[in-house]
Amino acid sequence: MHSLLSLPREIRDQIIEQVLLFRKEPPQDPAHDNESRQDAIGQGALRPPTILPSTYNALGLLETNIQLKDETQSRLEQLNLSYSLDVMVVDNELWPTWTCCPSRVPGPIDTVNVSLRFFSKGNDPYMVHVARTCWAILQGRKWTNASLHPLAETFLHIRDVCLQPGSKDAKIGALCFNAATSNRLDNTTSSAPSEPLSSVGLKSLFGKHRSLWNSFRSIHQYQFASTGEARRLELVASLKIMVLLFLQEAWEDECTTYTSYVGPLGSAFRSVQDVHFAVDGQNLEQLTSSVLST
Repeated sequence: MHSLLSLPREIRDQIIEQVLLFRKEPPQDPAHDNESRQDAIGQGALRPPTILPSTYNALGLLETNIQLKDETQSRLEQLNLSYSLDVMVVDNELWPTWTCCPSRVPGPIDTVNVSLRFFSKGNDPYMVHVARTCWAILQGRKWTNASLHPLAETFLHIRDVCLQPGSKDAKIGALCFNAATSNRLDNTTSSAPSEPLSSVGLKSLFGKHRSLWNSFRSIHQYQFASTGEARRLELVASLKIMVLLFLQEAWEDECTTYTSYVGPLGSAFRSVQDVHFAVDGQNLEQLTSSVLST
């Protein structure tokens, strides 16, 4: 009977690597979420899942026998570890689900990818819901009872799950937030009348949220000079850029303040080497250049 240890070492290393970097599918939507979550404390609190041994891909390999444990730990040290966290934004609550968590390591970690998915009510224009939620994150209006900014709480959850405490190498190379809107924008934009920006129809999408409307209008009306000719962003790109700017501002204006703190909290935030924000996998420069080049 063949076993994993009977295979050549180079093949075992490939198998171990595939196990460590295995990525599972996130919940389709909040109604299909099977995670056991901690109760929310206050309005809009982070609702992390219960962390079980099975959360970590390396568990089985590390507990099989001494040889596989040593080989797995060796691969963990050799790989540029990348972790993936799916976060469903549900009624101004953040529901994180780990889709790829190789192991809890002393560090450093190469990349942590955080996908943000927004779920709105049926009669709520999707993209406006996303922008409004980002604005709530930015202003803290929905998290008045939270001790920390919601993105800061998410980051501390990431560190607690992925990194062993007290290690000098407990660093994260890049923290990448990606707001997912693909396949949801068509319904929103097609329902809006194809009239000039000043039309009552388009403005009504934002309802009473005048600050959102003004932010969107300033982005949408801004004339970019690409090849000497002033051009404006299309509607969908303008909405996406507004979301991206809100997320960036949320982190830069709020979360980065913690880097000046003395003690474990400040040390945790200083351990992040770089932070990236994107919408549907495109950063701000990619979004504007892709539209202006068409």
